[in-house]
Amino acid sequence: MIDLRSMRLGPGDVRHERPRVAVAPLTIAGQEYTVTPAELEPRLDLQAASGGLYLKLAFSAHVEGPCFRCLEPAGIDLDVRSSEYHSTDPSESDPELRCDYIEGDHRTLASYAQEIRDRKYNLGTLWLPHDGRAANLQTGKSPEEVFPSLMPKAANA
Repeated sequence: MIDLRSMRLGPGDVRHERPRVAVAPLTIAGQEYTVTPAELEPRLDLQAASGGLYLKLAFSAHVEGPCFRCLEPAGIDLDVRSSEYHSTDPSESDPELRCDYIEGDHRTLASYAQEIRDRKYNLGTLWLPHDGRAANLQTGKSPEEVFPSLMPKAANA
């Protein structure tokens, strides 16, 4: 854990850290997933602003375990690059400074596509699980085939 208060960052101050983080295997829905390396050394950049703190985190890891849908062995190499702004004002209401997530299960691809349109998100890369190319037994089509047809086409630059 990093004690941010002890850094005493003032507006405009920047601090670069390389903390060592031990990563235990993850257990999700009773299934165990291993992360390698078992000890990460992420790059953490902190920059104080007059009303909050801007954080950037970067690391690479490999996660291996059973697919959450078919339970076959699966693995993925991850290159995580994340940045967030955290306001120090507890009454912050600016939607640009909040993180929204689309959550839910047992939803159709069409419902996710509609929510993306309603929120006016700019759809970039579509990330599917490793079996996202597998055909659905009821429709005969994979999520990879179905989802793009539910979203408006991006304008060519």
